[in-house]
Amino acid sequence: MPIRLVMLDCDGVLFHSERANVEFYNAILKQMELPALSPELERFCTYASARQLFTACFPGDAAAFERAIEIAHEISYEPFYAHMVPVDGLFETLAVLGARYGIAMATNRSRTAVELVPRFGLDKHISFVSAVGPGVRPKPEPDILLRCLTHFGVEPGEAVYVGDAESDREASVRAGTRFLGLGDRIAGPGSLAQFREIPGAIDAFRP
Repeated sequence: MPIRLVMLDCDGVLFHSERANVEFYNAILKQMELPALSPELERFCTYASARQLFTACFPGDAAAFERAIEIAHEISYEPFYAHMVPVDGLFETLAVLGARYGIAMATNRSRTAVELVPRFGLDKHISFVSAVGPGVRPKPEPDILLRCLTHFGVEPGEAVYVGDAESDREASVRAGTRFLGLGDRIAGPGSLAQFREIPGAIDAFRP
């Protein structure tokens, strides 16, 4: 079955955004007069949704969780976009992919997912954004990927998801799509080191 749709994670795939995410969440914790994220939670926040992160920050403390979510909705992400660095070869590779396939961004971000696409000029290549929201659970649940399949009208076997975490791989398995791992957070045969390797890796899926 030929590939018709490429779905791309945002953080760790399209952007080096570790610093942006850490500073955003630390700004929220500062407003709550709490310590900054631990090193473990700094790593986790790169691929987790806000709700997943705050659940880890405040186990059993519903009031703190709700306050953190409230601040996250109120605070502007504007100061943090400056710390989002496009990966090497991003725009050239998106141009190659866009000439062959539909392209979607599928991410555990919420409101900032839609904001950053036009901000960085990604709307030239990415025609659909699927993010966490009402009725759409974060990865490793498959909801975000299933929305992409429905939007483009493709079967799971006609789509590939590119992610950088085990939760991405699990979401892909649950959705029934093909998967490519990118970066050193997701080991295994066939994992990619560079974003620009994606077109060649997808070519290998062809019958």
